[in-house]
Amino acid sequence: MDIVKGTVEPSAMVPVVALRVERTDISNNLIAAVSDMLGKRYDRTGLVALFSEHGAPGHPPFGNRVEMCRSWLHDVNRDESMWPLTFLGKIIQSVMDGDDKFWSDDRKYIEDALAQANLSYYRGELITRSGVKIAAESHKGMPHFRDIAAVEAEFKECRKGDYTMTDQEKLQMLFDRTQIGEAIHRYPVSIDSRDWKLFRSIFSDEIQVYLGPPTDKLNLRTVSADKFTEQVTGVISRFAVTQHFLTDYHVEVNGDEAVCVSYMQARHFKPGQPTWDMGGYYTYHLVRTDDGWKIPKYTLTVTWEENRPLDFRF
Repeated sequence: MDIVKGTVEPSAMVPVVALRVERTDISNNLIAAVSDMLGKRYDRTGLVALFSEHGAPGHPPFGNRVEMCRSWLHDVNRDESMWPLTFLGKIIQSVMDGDDKFWSDDRKYIEDALAQANLSYYRGELITRSGVKIAAESHKGMPHFRDIAAVEAEFKECRKGDYTMTDQEKLQMLFDRTQIGEAIHRYPVSIDSRDWKLFRSIFSDEIQVYLGPPTDKLNLRTVSADKFTEQVTGVISRFAVTQHFLTDYHVEVNGDEAVCVSYMQARHFKPGQPTWDMGGYYTYHLVRTDDGWKIPKYTLTVTWEENRPLDFRF
């Protein structure tokens, strides 16, 4: 999916969605602006992680950070299997949906560049032609339209007895899933880009954590999110490059609480040493707050690993 043309009106009794999708390249001016912003915001390792996680084609191009971004975005345009504006929405999402004060200058810079291309960004990675109305009532996010078929199956599972979800409840579920996905998405991106302010922002002030092998009895430890961020910073800073992959998200929402389980693999690189690889799954427990979905509890169950550093303990 790329350009979305139409109107979404969830306030009606039966939502009417009229969409037409067409593949649209990222303009040269927009490529220049985004590359300039990302090149200043991330180091090369963070850029490679950001582009690779969202499926950029080929290998990282040569050149400095800005040149690498420009070349890679042109590769995205040339690759017929890619939806360029969908990809663009993903790589600028942390800036466009981030904290107002922290991201305000960069967000304004990109908003102006989008406007010059007759485009607009909506929270939740959605880029549309300027003037397309996206009505979301009191909600802060927009659903990922490509996920509607999968979500419809979940709607059917939610039916119990004679109860059938209303259209408004279905929309609420879409919005909740979108926001939860955004929160979880920030976890690997913040670690691999060393953006510790972003990492801290996904947690409640106090969290419960378990990191380790499968067990019948979780030994959860309670720690402040600030302290936990410091601890993770210390571990990750030992490596030149890390790359975390999260896949197969399964989300269950129950009112103001949710659980998300996702498979994971992580690689930790340090010159002259064997690569520390691991795999398993994360279980995130989330709560709805005035500042979006936050994580007060999560576990990493490590089902396999290779070359763990001898002095490291979970």
